[in-house]
Amino acid sequence: MNGSLVPLVLPRARAVTAALSAPAPPPLEPDEHHEVRRLLEDRLGSLAAGTDEEIRVDAHEMAVVLGGDRPYDRTEPFRWSPTTARRSIGIAAVRSVVRGVHRTPAAATAAAIAEAVGDAEAGRARRNSPDAWLAGAPGGVRALVQAEAVTWATQLLTALEWSALDPGPEIGRDERWRSSGSPRVCVVGRAEVRALADRPAPAGPRWAARRTPHPDGVPRRPALFSVLGGSPGPASRHQLAVVALVEVLAHPGRPTPARVLGWWPAPGRAVLVPVDRAGLEEAAEAVVEVVAARASGASATA
Repeated sequence: MNGSLVPLVLPRARAVTAALSAPAPPPLEPDEHHEVRRLLEDRLGSLAAGTDEEIRVDAHEMAVVLGGDRPYDRTEPFRWSPTTARRSIGIAAVRSVVRGVHRTPAAATAAAIAEAVGDAEAGRARRNSPDAWLAGAPGGVRALVQAEAVTWATQLLTALEWSALDPGPEIGRDERWRSSGSPRVCVVGRAEVRALADRPAPAGPRWAARRTPHPDGVPRRPALFSVLGGSPGPASRHQLAVVALVEVLAHPGRPTPARVLGWWPAPGRAVLVPVDRAGLEEAAEAVVEVVAARASGASATA
């Protein structure tokens, strides 16, 4: 771990990290995974049949449908901007600082933007990707992206005590799941950090060969850390639980996440959601509610 991170560690980060990596109970058994998947697929089967539009379920949609947040204008196509591009650049910058490649978020974001532009100019970027957008953006816009990304990366870097996350965590991999019976429904789980919970109680023998071993031989469950905007609200627990649900659905052979810890940088608040079968079933019901609302809305405007 690079020594330049030490000044970034705040007392609050120690408490958040301790909560994220606390001891965990055994994960769900494989048959419980199957039951959660069956529950969700059975409920989704007829909901999206009446629309040809893709229905995306993510933290934002949870807040809109379940928390009463003001919806965005769905007739407007998505466009990249300094705000929407900051996370992809910020994730690359955080990886770079945590691995000791760069000492500060400012240097890391500048390098990430330069790499993104270089990839696009060399033809290695996907169409409509942030890299392609950055390559065509003027210098002033790139400077705004860097300013936004520096703030975002600094918030994530100071949220955790990185040296306490052992072994090194995975930073910034989003998960997606589509039901085989409702392929137009895409459920997205966004976690900025995937770490390991510490020293769980022994699990059942069916998991013995499938779990990541701790150095002392005791298996460990993953713990997920998600950064959200605004402040916690009525839908916050659903926003976090769906992150674990997608992890379970997308990777049925892996141990269930132990918990999801949500972090709202603006108010400096955290919400921790333990993951068990009841919580996953509740998250599945929340997904169904969002899909039902979106499908009925699409039908009404057809």
